[in-house]
Amino acid sequence: MTEPITPETLELREAQLRERRGWIFRPTESLINDPDQSPPIPFGLPEVDKALGGGLRSGLHLLAGYQHNGKTQLLLRLLWENRDKAVLLFSPDEDAEQVMFKLISLVTSTPLTDIIVKPAAWKKDVMKEHFPLLAIDDEKRSKYDMMTYIQEAEQFWQRKIQLCAYDYMGYLASGGRGEDFGGSMMKAANTAKDLTRDTRLPWLFLHQANRSASKGGQLSAASLSYGGEQQAMTIMTVRRPQPSDPSITMREKHQEEHQPTIRVGLIKNKQTYEYLEGKWSGHEVQYAIEKDSGLIRSIGPGDLLMTGMRNLDHIDGYK
Repeated sequence: MTEPITPETLELREAQLRERRGWIFRPTESLINDPDQSPPIPFGLPEVDKALGGGLRSGLHLLAGYQHNGKTQLLLRLLWENRDKAVLLFSPDEDAEQVMFKLISLVTSTPLTDIIVKPAAWKKDVMKEHFPLLAIDDEKRSKYDMMTYIQEAEQFWQRKIQLCAYDYMGYLASGGRGEDFGGSMMKAANTAKDLTRDTRLPWLFLHQANRSASKGGQLSAASLSYGGEQQAMTIMTVRRPQPSDPSITMREKHQEEHQPTIRVGLIKNKQTYEYLEGKWSGHEVQYAIEKDSGLIRSIGPGDLLMTGMRNLDHIDGYK
């Protein structure tokens, strides 16, 4: 029986012909994906997901912050929220085993010190049960090798990868002889952008903020120091009080002892052009961090220090 010639059949034949000829050209309209081909990848944090239109979509997304300020914790929150999706984490900055220990802590509320001494069989069972579609690669790989890794993961799982994350973008920098830091980081950002275009996937890259920027206030695009502020579709920031910081206030010290918190910001959002609506100025929202597991969650009753019926933040002179 002869195949009916429909517009869909012609489009398929043209696509196959272009593939055989190795054409670079693609009709403009073919670049538009159906929503179900790039579903939002949520953080599970209401204010963040609302501003993003449901979550991260295909494109380059940056998560910036200073060292030990919560970048990895927010990344782990994203992985925890998307346990049913096929996800790849490239983690040259931290051993895969250490990342898994943190994830096990999230799902079991077990302190890291207790997880380290537990039998390997128990840890493997937790990972298989809660993160069956997560792959963690802690090697420093080239763009070509990462693309190959994605293809192999899809063949292994027989399903499409829905999210890739990379910790952190500095490892993509070439660091060639005679090349300055700014030029090296610009190349790293361009490589990250190329990965998102070639895969048509959401990519979340962790990025260290410029050390010369002010650590007391919220980060800005200038804090990234040529680290993808131009290439990124969205830029999220994290910051939290550091006990060793001499500028930390007495209220912040007491708050961290009572209930650790983190402030999440959104300083660029070309995905929806919306921003966070929270208590803090500059598009930041404050969240709580579970002491045992490190899970980031919404602020609950009793999390913030209070005097009478008022938060200590609103008391003049309390510093």
